[in-house]
Amino acid sequence: MYNFLTKSKETTLAVNFLIILLLVLPPIGQALAMGADHQAALNLVNLSAVNRSVVKSGSWSDPTTWSGGTLPKAGENLHVPQGKTLLVDVVSDASLDTIRVDGIIKFATHNNVRIKLDTLVVTQTGTFEIGAENNRVEQTKKVEIIIAQNGVINRNWDPTNISRGIILQGKTRIYGSEKSAYHTLSIDPAAGSTQITLNSIPTGWAKGDIIAITATKFRPKKDTDALFQTEDELRRINAISGNSIILGALIDSNTLAPLAHNHIPSIKKMPVYAANLTRNVVFKSEGGNLVPVNQRGHFVVMHNPDAVIKGAGFYFFGRTNKSIPID
Repeated sequence: MYNFLTKSKETTLAVNFLIILLLVLPPIGQALAMGADHQAALNLVNLSAVNRSVVKSGSWSDPTTWSGGTLPKAGENLHVPQGKTLLVDVVSDASLDTIRVDGIIKFATHNNVRIKLDTLVVTQTGTFEIGAENNRVEQTKKVEIIIAQNGVINRNWDPTNISRGIILQGKTRIYGSEKSAYHTLSIDPAAGSTQITLNSIPTGWAKGDIIAITATKFRPKKDTDALFQTEDELRRINAISGNSIILGALIDSNTLAPLAHNHIPSIKKMPVYAANLTRNVVFKSEGGNLVPVNQRGHFVVMHNPDAVIKGAGFYFFGRTNKSIPID
């Protein structure tokens, strides 16, 4: 055994070797882990399971785009091969199983689009595109990708639990319509108010949008509460004119819905905000809050920084239950 307290040549070589190991092993381990993640995703969309492939670049709605000459049906596994581009231009509630994209999948920006599926995987050679910087989804249109409620995830098929969602290993571009995220209120509203006033005119806010009016205090803690709850309030926009907003009910924006709480800060100059939660590029889990958290969809940009995501909303997504304190 080497005596590391000496300054022998052998000791120097041993120390240098250990330093090299410390420098090299972490990147190697990271690369191996990344490779395992990529392979786990590919295993979900094995080419041997494909029922329907894109045989020529074209629109989803065109039967000649697809092998077999007919449109995809519920339960099928689809494939967009490398070198092919698929334009999604349909409103469909057919519940697909998987989509594998080795080529390009694009979504129409000038009409409503909806697809439903369990798992979509864009591989490292693929591209996922909803709009572009100079061609965003029109404000009055909506692109929806719905993750089907298929019950308990099959861990024999998916031992790593990464299915049931959108897994993007390739280039990603998402551009919903432009919308300012939030604004400070110029007047602090009291309980009973049906109108709020922003300190500036918002961009892209419209009737029917869901907004959150931020709280200024916690409400009394109940025995059933895991955490203290605030008095934030959700409303739909009943009407909007400039920076003035009339508040409507969540169920029906045409019904006025006064605020239930005061939103008047106890600290001088503490701002109160209104945040817009509505986007026209929508990723959501079918069934909403009725779906167990561990069965909801999730969204993964996997080990690829070449991603731009703007103007998108994620609703009932993610499989971490944030209502349970972590620490």
